[in-house]
Amino acid sequence: MKRFFLILILTLSFQTLAKADDIGDFEIEGMSVGESLLNHISVEKIENNIIPYFKDKRKYYIMRYVENLNLYDDLEIYLKSDDNDYIIKSISAGLYPDNLKECLKSKDDIVRNINSSLTIEFKESNYNHHYYKNTVTYNSVATVKGGYFRIQCIYFDLKDKAKHDVKDNLSIVSKSNEIEKWFESNYE
Repeated sequence: MKRFFLILILTLSFQTLAKADDIGDFEIEGMSVGESLLNHISVEKIENNIIPYFKDKRKYYIMRYVENLNLYDDLEIYLKSDDNDYIIKSISAGLYPDNLKECLKSKDDIVRNINSSLTIEFKESNYNHHYYKNTVTYNSVATVKGGYFRIQCIYFDLKDKAKHDVKDNLSIVSKSNEIEKWFESNYE
């Protein structure tokens, strides 16, 4: 029942985007890539919720957002270092299904419902994670102007879980090409 309710809410939240063709047209919890995070939270909250993924300063950083969320358990928001406007470069929304079968079913249902509501088309792509080498990711990706939109199930291999502090998840990602290039540069 909880899964049905989640799929219904996600579907209804995407119906207003029927003509979305730009990464900034997508909203996740009312936020879009390309807008200022200051429209939603204060500088102090941003700075107090930075995730310390890196020991040194990088071109971008990530903050975790968990307050007042309606659909997701948490968000990871990517911002450019030294950007006083705090322009959102990527948003990753997380959900935590009980098992891989439930995750894949939910992912497929969400993709099917979005495809029926939007003028975008998702392509399936499953591959080994670039960092967690023993783990397979299950992806549905739609490319749009300025970036892409991805729905992904990732259930970590036991070897990766033993080595890293990771949690199985279903993520909905709106990512700019700018952040994708940063990923490809090995997060420099």
